[in-house]
Amino acid sequence: MNIPPASLPRLLPVWAGLLLALAAWKRWKEFSLDYLWRGAIIGGFLFLAYSVQTFGLALTPPSKNAFLTAV
Repeated sequence: MNIPPASLPRLLPVWAGLLLALAAWKRWKEFSLDYLWRGAIIGGFLFLAYSVQTFGLALTPPSKNAFLTAV
């Protein structure tokens, strides 16, 4: 199965959000719009970081890619 590098940063937050929603199902009513707004801002920065890292590693040769991933 060949997954394009651009789809990985999109899929990770979706699965993490679903897992978190299942774990916090009973406390869901306590969340306010402030929590959601702050979480969306942090999630946006995290998405940008994953995207830049994924695209950067996709454009480097395999030898440098392995070194950067190990660091």
